[in-house]
Amino acid sequence: CIKQFFNSTSFLDLFIRLISITWPNLLAKIKFRSVQKPVADFFLNTITETLRYRKANNVVRNDFLQLLLQIKDNQEFGNKNNFQGAALTETGIVAQSLIFFVGGYETTSLTMAYCLYELAVNPGIQEKARGEIKKIVEQQGFTYDSVMGMSYLKKCVLESLRKHSPVPSHNRECTKDYTIPGTEIVIEKGTVVFIVNRAINNDPLYYPNPEVFNPDRFSEDEVTKRPPAAFTAFGFGPRRCIGSNFATVETQTCLAKLLLNYKFSINAKTKIPMVYDPRILINVPQNGLYLSIEKISA
Repeated sequence: CIKQFFNSTSFLDLFIRLISITWPNLLAKIKFRSVQKPVADFFLNTITETLRYRKANNVVRNDFLQLLLQIKDNQEFGNKNNFQGAALTETGIVAQSLIFFVGGYETTSLTMAYCLYELAVNPGIQEKARGEIKKIVEQQGFTYDSVMGMSYLKKCVLESLRKHSPVPSHNRECTKDYTIPGTEIVIEKGTVVFIVNRAINNDPLYYPNPEVFNPDRFSEDEVTKRPPAAFTAFGFGPRRCIGSNFATVETQTCLAKLLLNYKFSINAKTKIPMVYDPRILINVPQNGLYLSIEKISA
């Protein structure tokens, strides 16, 4: 269902997705679906059944769904003054769960795939990352803290996101009139602004030789030389990706395990440079991504 949501090449699906991004209120007014019915039904049935089971059996878990359920219950039982905006309904919980799941599914797998691709194209960097992983695991074991301490691996992930952000752009609504510095151009309140990730993340002003994969761009010294918003893979400001920290942990953990046990290299079917599928609204490799994988002997 999720792959269908992301990877559909149907003209109608692409058109609806563009409308939902550009004029999000329009589809609601004309009561038109922005998500395919099988995907919507799957999540509606799964989340609704889970909510009913938890209520019937008094099941409490430390997860995102439980947090939403707690907010809904607090609104219903007299704590409305603590909340602003529309009340959270069961349908709203389904919608929020869909957004949270969709946002961290294909984008995370693409991040890992692109990082492995760059490490295969740059075997010296791959060996350096593997060396760091082996050293830390031998000293500390494979734990959350040890994975988070793999600083060079994190730089590789961030540099991969800079070159191959799965999300091509972010759209934001201007909250007040703003004049672009040095011009007479005014962005009026309510205007939807599209921020193209590749334009910023590949700007030579911030990243010299932007087509070169160089994890050291994300060393502490280099990061302080750039404006905070010069890296836009997760967005920036109050609307920054809510799952960025979780995605980072998930990506680093999987990559650490893979690099510890396997060597990745390019082959005759590997496309260099990377080519994205123009029919899909996220940056998906055109005709797939091919690498050779070799098990590392113990």
